[in-house]
Amino acid sequence: MTLKRKFIENLLEKSKDFSEGDFFPNKVELKISELENFDAAIAIELSQIEEVVITKTDNIGQSDCKVKLINNGNDNIQFYPTVLKNYLKKL
Repeated sequence: MTLKRKFIENLLEKSKDFSEGDFFPNKVELKISELENFDAAIAIELSQIEEVVITKTDNIGQSDCKVKLINNGNDNIQFYPTVLKNYLKKL
C-alpha cells in the first residue's frame, strides 16, 4: 500500500460519520492536529490535484465542476469524501 493511499484512507476513516450529501457532496473539515501520521508533503501533493465533483447538464451541454482533492489551512483540512473515494479507485 502506498503512503498516498494510506493517507487518503485515514482521512476517509476519520470522516465516516459525516453525511456525504444527497444531491451535492458535503465537504468535511478535520483538524490536522487530530490526525495520526499527518504527512504535509502528501497533503500538498493532493491539494494540487483537481477531480470532478459533479457534472452539470443544461441546454448547451455538459460541464464538469471540479474541486481540489483537499484544501489544507493552518490547522484544518477540508475535502469531499465522495471525491477522495473516486480518486482511490484510480490509484
